[in-house]
Amino acid sequence: MAHEKFSIPENFTLAQSLQLLYSVVKNQYKNLADLIINSKGNKDTVTYGKIHKNLDTLLVYVNEGLRKIEKTYTLKKGLGNLVVDHPELRSIIEDFQILGQDIRIARRKAETLMAEGNGSPSLSSSSSVLGLGTGNGLRFPKLWRMGSKRDKLKEADEKEARINKQADNIRRARKLEEEKKLGAKLQYERDLELQREKLIELKVKEKVEFEVAQKLEEERVKREEEERKRREQAEKKRISTLKHERKTNYKSRASSTTSLPIANLLERLTTP
Repeated sequence: MAHEKFSIPENFTLAQSLQLLYSVVKNQYKNLADLIINSKGNKDTVTYGKIHKNLDTLLVYVNEGLRKIEKTYTLKKGLGNLVVDHPELRSIIEDFQILGQDIRIARRKAETLMAEGNGSPSLSSSSSVLGLGTGNGLRFPKLWRMGSKRDKLKEADEKEARINKQADNIRRARKLEEEKKLGAKLQYERDLELQREKLIELKVKEKVEFEVAQKLEEERVKREEEERKRREQAEKKRISTLKHERKTNYKSRASSTTSLPIANLLERLTTP
């Protein structure tokens, strides 16, 4: 990447250009960070020296890319003030700030490993830093170089400390925001589960009430049917009894009618 320059595709918007630059730098950083991890235990200072140089070059690349974006889109106030008019770009700008810190941390690690391999003290502050600004504003990264003078080294350390603090603040704010979102999500899920339980409880209640009502209706129909049969049996019995009584009365009257002439005849026969 030493001789490469960031190129902005035609018709790209400001947001697209920022995202493209970020993606390119992020991928390069991850590759170099992986090299540091995979090279642990290796005493080859040349390897760490190359990694350190590539990380430095990466910082140059991203700074030049950001300056090119500022120039291409005529951002007279700079990227740091962009969020005032375009708050939707705050996230990607903060991503650059965090990425800048990650690159510097990886570069410092490469310095340490290279120094351990040489058996010499770690290098001082690097020759190029992705500055992130201080104060309430978002004064965006600018590339600067320093010589070997002690005051410049001290200034670089102080600058890097401020940059790290700002990046840490962003990380902390994002973590709090993520925790807030997670808390809201968990609360939503709890509320949803509570509603689901209430719905199930209501459905169970409705089912029980329906079954009870159905059972009561069945019992009512059964009682009515039994009552109907009882009345039918009683009516049949009444009719049967009535028929029997009529038949008995008929026979009784018939018997009385037949026995009367015979009695008269006997009476005449026995009269002197």
